[in-house]
Amino acid sequence: MSFDNARCLAEKIDQDLHANGAQTANKILMDTFTSSKVERQQLIAELEKKGDLKELAVQFLIDPSVRRKYDTSGDGAINFAELHQGQENINLKMSCGKATAEEQLEFVMLDVLKKKYDEIRAAHKDHEGGILGFGTHEKEAITYNDMSEVLKNADKSRHAEKIFEENRDAMKVLLRSDVPMFKILDASKNGKEDNRISKDDLDRYLINYERRTDHGRNSLAKCGEYTDEIYNAIKSLRTNWDKDPVTRLRETVNVPANHGQYATVPGDFITVLSLSEAGGFGRQTRIEPMIQKYTEESERLAALKASKLACTSLEAESIAKEKDTQANEAAQRHAEAQRKLTAAQEALEHSNRKADTKPAEDHHRECAPSPDIAKILTASKGNGPWTIAEKLLGPEASAIEILNLARQIRNSYEEAHGKGSAHRIRVNERWLTDEQWHKIVEGNDKFKGKYAN
Repeated sequence: MSFDNARCLAEKIDQDLHANGAQTANKILMDTFTSSKVERQQLIAELEKKGDLKELAVQFLIDPSVRRKYDTSGDGAINFAELHQGQENINLKMSCGKATAEEQLEFVMLDVLKKKYDEIRAAHKDHEGGILGFGTHEKEAITYNDMSEVLKNADKSRHAEKIFEENRDAMKVLLRSDVPMFKILDASKNGKEDNRISKDDLDRYLINYERRTDHGRNSLAKCGEYTDEIYNAIKSLRTNWDKDPVTRLRETVNVPANHGQYATVPGDFITVLSLSEAGGFGRQTRIEPMIQKYTEESERLAALKASKLACTSLEAESIAKEKDTQANEAAQRHAEAQRKLTAAQEALEHSNRKADTKPAEDHHRECAPSPDIAKILTASKGNGPWTIAEKLLGPEASAIEILNLARQIRNSYEEAHGKGSAHRIRVNERWLTDEQWHKIVEGNDKFKGKYAN
């Protein structure tokens, strides 16, 4: 992984954490630690700013193999001393330069667990000590239940944030800083404000818009609060009044249910307080501070979105640059291979040209029998293919060479006189034609080199 921008890599891990949970985010963090050139301390610092390290460290520790490794007492929980000892063991390796990237990441995770020890240990009530339930106290170690509770709460927090985002998107038309739509709708009935909006208020706005703009046809009348954008947003609120997320923007009321119980249901009004709670802004009761908080949050989210886009663009450029580098290296290797091939082909062509400079008749002279061979070929009675081959090749020839030439002599004779007629070689006669002679000579380099002119 060549992409080495710490901030953007932290952003990527954070996005995966929120989308898929700590398990897959930890895998990305491990891959980044082991294969990226990123400055590791800077990456950890960026993750700490985002508040992700606690969850990532707990996900690291909840792995069964990791728990067994650091639970040296074998009691099923990990205390502070066990975390500290594990970190010291890795620190010793690091001081000698022998710690792997995985061990360096473990060191970071153990450090986070030590810093957040009390917070994690208190996530779930694990009592110990006392008699008959009296005098018990929270277990002095991090248990599996503690870790599970931390991860479960993180998931709940992410789910809640997702709901807040949906709610903020639905309420944005009511919290505009340029056009005070909440106040306009609130006072639409009689000009008085009571810090709440009903569906009747929404209906009045829609009717006024249609009258003012001639059902949207008079573009000159579309100004102030009467624009297409605001109209469509208000219409969406009215259409979805009894559906999420609009129902979550409405105040809640308790109504009688079965057996004297009460049920909580959406009320008839959207209030400043209900908007504040639905958007995750606490318990605001005045619209002006509420709009200020919403504007600040919108700006923060816009900056975060821009940062994500910039990181995506930067990573894409980094990948493209790496591909270009690889392509250039591949092109250089290809050019070098082509150069070697061209040189080899030129050498081969040069060799062929040298061979082709000899006239064709010289080739036949090379293969023409010498006077000595002609004498041998006029075989005496009793000389068979083996004897002839032996005389042609000389005493230095091996048995295999003599045998091969004898077979050629026999085959050549049978081509001329018919199969099975090789016994006639024993009669005095010059039986080899030029064509047969060339075939024998060309098929036996040693014979050709010894006797050719």
